[in-house]
Amino acid sequence: MTSLTDAINAKRVLKSLWQSSASAYPVSVYAALVARQMDHQSLCELPQVFQELDLDGNGELELSEVKTAFKTMFGSDSKELLDVERTFELLDLDGSGSINYTEFIAAGLGERVKTEESLKAAFKAFDIDDNNNRITRNEFEQVVATINVSEKNFAAEKVFSEFDIDGDGTLDFEEWKAWVNTLVIGGTNGGA
Repeated sequence: MTSLTDAINAKRVLKSLWQSSASAYPVSVYAALVARQMDHQSLCELPQVFQELDLDGNGELELSEVKTAFKTMFGSDSKELLDVERTFELLDLDGSGSINYTEFIAAGLGERVKTEESLKAAFKAFDIDDNNNRITRNEFEQVVATINVSEKNFAAEKVFSEFDIDGDGTLDFEEWKAWVNTLVIGGTNGGA
């Protein structure tokens, strides 16, 4: 990290990663959906910080790379460094043993996942077949299958029975947003 601005950005992103690891799993999955849809400009400093942390340039962050960054930014006696292995494990959503770009961006978004822009981006991630501003059960199930999540808060039957208020078999943006709010606002208990 060559400049003070870069160091400040990196520290802010790493702090967000550390804080995100305390989020419930449904929030992390939702953040990953947002990250997939947001354009490069909306992500601010996150792509640059990812590149700087990816010391071997393989597009994945290994535990050693994350430890090095946390030690540099927070110090060898910091609570952030002491928690780095737990943080790493929680951010590795697919269990691959490394943090990929999407997982990193999702965690780095922090509070930005609650913005209207993020909500619209994630909604778009679900409206995959016809882009008609309505999410069918089939579209919902397809997206959930691609992120390989079996979390009960992502079960189509549960979501549609609770949030398809007008009973038309689809979720419009407001209905879908109500579901997301249960994840992001009420999703601090790990989905229990």
